[in-house]
Amino acid sequence: MSYWRQLKFRKYTILCVDPGIVATGYAIYTHTLRKGQPSRVLIKSGLIRPSNKEVDINARASYIGESLQCIIREIQIDRVYVEQPPLTIFYAKKLSKDGIIARAQSVFKTFAVAYMILGMLYTIHTCTILPVQWEPSQKKRGVMKIKVWSLRNANKIIKAIGVQSKKSLHTKLDENEADAINIGDVVLSRLESGEWQ
Repeated sequence: MSYWRQLKFRKYTILCVDPGIVATGYAIYTHTLRKGQPSRVLIKSGLIRPSNKEVDINARASYIGESLQCIIREIQIDRVYVEQPPLTIFYAKKLSKDGIIARAQSVFKTFAVAYMILGMLYTIHTCTILPVQWEPSQKKRGVMKIKVWSLRNANKIIKAIGVQSKKSLHTKLDENEADAINIGDVVLSRLESGEWQ
């Protein structure tokens, strides 16, 4: 069933995930048609943090996947969007050899977490989204670094549409949670415009 057809008959709910080794951010949005106009609500957002005991990457990814499955059991999700780590190591020229190796390992581990999550959520339609598909260009951000932009924009979204769970405005959002909120906003905008199906 197409996005607009589903939206016509009931709420359309998406889960957006920003995977990370230390913390994974998530955001759940519902979308409905009100008076012919799409209306979105941020139901819930948060962080999943594996404990320090789970040092093994498989254990950490399993914990994250199981936590997301618990969330999905609570709320009927129509589609999941998981951010795919970047395909290149950004700013590698400015890093030392050890820094490049550490960045490459981090990207590899994040890939492992992202694809383990996708594997565990196989019963729901899942999609990957690249950072370039939701992050604004340097030209649009101006002098703002991407982390600063993400935190500011996520707070703007929360202020504009509110959070159903009555969570107060986030003064100290974690960057992974902020990224998940921003991913959801971009995904719904692209679904609304018909750019994505």
